[in-house]
Amino acid sequence: IDQDVEIGENVIINSSIIAKGCKISDNCKINDSVVADNVELASGVELKNDSRIWPGQKIAKISLDHQTIPANPNK
Repeated sequence: IDQDVEIGENVIINSSIIAKGCKISDNCKINDSVVADNVELASGVELKNDSRIWPGQKIAKISLDHQTIPANPNK
């Protein structure tokens, strides 16, 4: 977990990378995943199995299993 990260209540983070400036809302579950710089996760987001969120994304309640958002960050 990097600098300036805000973590809400009842958040579970296991074997994951949380980069700088992220906001992790209440009740999120992050397992074996990567959250890049300045990402905001809404309450109840679940990330698992090598899911990845690229920088600057705002993610509503979602459950990802081995997925990347956006799928192709170069487009």
